[in-house]
Amino acid sequence: MKTLLTVITGLFCATFLGAQVVSNGGFESWVDGEPVDWITSNSTYGTAISRSEDSHSGTYAAFGQAYETIDITWAPDLVSGEPGAGTPITKNYNLLSFYLKFDDGGTDKLRVGIDIIDENFALLGRGILEHRGSLEEYTLIEVPIDYYSAATAAYARIDISTQEGTGTGTPSLRSWFLIDDVELSIPESDENDILTFTFWEQTEYAHIDAVEHRVDIEVVNGTDLTSLTPTFSLSPGATADPVSGTSSDYSSPFTITITSSSGIAQDWTIHVTEEDGNELNDNDILSFIITRQTGPPV
Repeated sequence: MKTLLTVITGLFCATFLGAQVVSNGGFESWVDGEPVDWITSNSTYGTAISRSEDSHSGTYAAFGQAYETIDITWAPDLVSGEPGAGTPITKNYNLLSFYLKFDDGGTDKLRVGIDIIDENFALLGRGILEHRGSLEEYTLIEVPIDYYSAATAAYARIDISTQEGTGTGTPSLRSWFLIDDVELSIPESDENDILTFTFWEQTEYAHIDAVEHRVDIEVVNGTDLTSLTPTFSLSPGATADPVSGTSSDYSSPFTITITSSSGIAQDWTIHVTEEDGNELNDNDILSFIITRQTGPPV
């Protein structure tokens, strides 16, 4: 996957739907030197993540800087939510954003990763950012999230850390970051496409025509077309009526209405055909020979 980075300064004009502030994403709550609902790389040997009053909004932000013991440099690392899971979420968000100040110490980079997982802890989507170069003022940073599955998201696991510039070593003691206002959102869009469409009974991949807004798909011969259950994915933020996973009658062209996050509706027609039955019934013996036979078979 390509590393994605968007840095936005000045006036920010985009519209967002369904924004969700990550639990304690503003770093206002701390207990015993630890940010609530975040896991840090702090240890009994030193503190890599601490509370700072140099905030973008509110009272506090999270400050990260490596520390050194006798023979080890400990990188600052922030991970959202509970170990192995992450922050509970309610939608398939496709954008992570936060405000950042950063001093690269001359050599280091900031790395941000986000994994979106379902209730069974299967990976659904991922976003990665690697930022190089110091930022003296708080700057809005965005990390797009690419999805691999249409399943419903349950957790977002965000990991923020500094690394040595090549990614092969530990960061210097000179680099540091300030993070504040971590948020997940779905940017408003006019897109209302079906991106993937499957049946358990299909024989091959569906043909999706985004111009004609049509899906053609073949299923196994003998399938009951009056009760088929599709699984499909949509443009980010779009909704479907009926929703994915709904059983319906596909014995004739069936319409699914897709509505973009900005409210634009588009009807999609689903055409289901059965596999050619002759291909399944070719069970004749075409030739039959026995050694020393006296004539052709009848």
